[in-house]
Amino acid sequence: MVSGFLLSALAIGYLLVLFGVAFYGERRAIYPGYARLRPWIYSLALGVYCTTWTFFGAVGTAVRGGWSYLPIYLGPVLLLLFALPFLERLVAIVRAHNITSIAT
Repeated sequence: MVSGFLLSALAIGYLLVLFGVAFYGERRAIYPGYARLRPWIYSLALGVYCTTWTFFGAVGTAVRGGWSYLPIYLGPVLLLLFALPFLERLVAIVRAHNITSIAT
């Protein structure tokens, strides 16, 4: 059995490593001459995130709550089905005004 202190130290260390990698990635472009690789890197990162969420989130929720894990999958599916007209309008406005951020 792992002690609470060791587990907390490992979690904080892991978060520090992730922060360090993100900080390094923000300061220095890893592949400056290979812009065509960016979509692949983004897709792979998104795949890792979604796989991790599915494994730890959905499986844990299904074990604890039975069918209460269903909104994890149902919510995004319904959003993509019913929000498509809104997203199309949003993309058209973004392209028409050359907007890069909603915050500006």
